[in-house]
Amino acid sequence: CTSVEAPWAAQAAAEAARLRPLREAVTLPDRACTSVEALDVPYPAWLAGTWEVSSKTACVDAPEGVDAFGGERAWRNAQADVGNVVAYRSRWVERTAALPLGGVAGLAGSDDAAGGRIVVADRYYNVVSITDAIMGAGTVGESPNAAKADPNYLVFRLFPQQDPSGNSFRAEIKCIGRRFERVDADNFHVCETVRQSIFSEQNPNIAPRVKDVETISLYSHAGEGRVTALQRTATFYALTTMMGPMEREAYLRTRGRAIDVRTYELEYTKKS
Repeated sequence: CTSVEAPWAAQAAAEAARLRPLREAVTLPDRACTSVEALDVPYPAWLAGTWEVSSKTACVDAPEGVDAFGGERAWRNAQADVGNVVAYRSRWVERTAALPLGGVAGLAGSDDAAGGRIVVADRYYNVVSITDAIMGAGTVGESPNAAKADPNYLVFRLFPQQDPSGNSFRAEIKCIGRRFERVDADNFHVCETVRQSIFSEQNPNIAPRVKDVETISLYSHAGEGRVTALQRTATFYALTTMMGPMEREAYLRTRGRAIDVRTYELEYTKKS
C-alpha cells in the first residue's frame, strides 16, 4: 500500500507556507499560498497603467527529477530557454473596491484603496498578451466571462498556432490560492496559485489536462515609469477526482512538491 501524509502534518505544512515571507518562498519548490486570503489583489498605485515587459528566463529547475518534469526532451527544451527574452505587455486598471462576489475582504480600508478604488490586474488582457507572445498571435480566442472581470475564474478558448491539425481547446483558470505582502512603499510581493484545466473541443471524451501553477512576483518600484520584478512559476500535479491511477501515484511520489520551477527577471517600462 501507499502511505500518505497525516492530516495534521499537511495542515502544519500549509500553515508554515502561509507564514513564510514570499521573499524566502520564491527560492523553494513548495507551495507558498494554500488558501485564497482575498478576492483580488490591491496592487500599489505605481503599477496602474499599461507596461512594456521584458521577461528573461533566469533559471529552470526540476526538483523531483527529469521524469517528473516531463522527460529528457522537455528538460532539454526548457534548459535551452535559459537566457531568452520574451516581450509582451501587462496592464493594471483601477476598479471600485466593491468587486464581484461581494467585495474584497480587507481591501476597502487599505492605503491603496483611496476613494473606494483599487488597482487590480487586467487578467484577460495579460493572459492574451503573454500567451500570444510565447505561442503566436491569435492563440487566445474569446472569453465568455471576460466582461465579468472575475478575478477568481477565467475561461477562454485556445487555438495553438503550432498545431497543424487546427485543434482548439477550452481553458479554465480557477484561483485556489492568493496572498500578498506590502513590504514598503516601493516593494510589493504577491503569490497566486491557479488550477489550469484544458479541455479538447474536438474530443470531449478525453480527460482534461489539469495542473496547479503558482506564481510569486516580487515587484520593486525603480523610479518614474520603471518597475522590476523577480518571478517564480512553479507547476504541481493537481490532486483532483479526475486523476487516473498513474497521475495519483505520481502526485504521491512527489509529495505534492513542484515538478517544474522557472525563475524570470522582468523589467517593466510604462507605456501609458
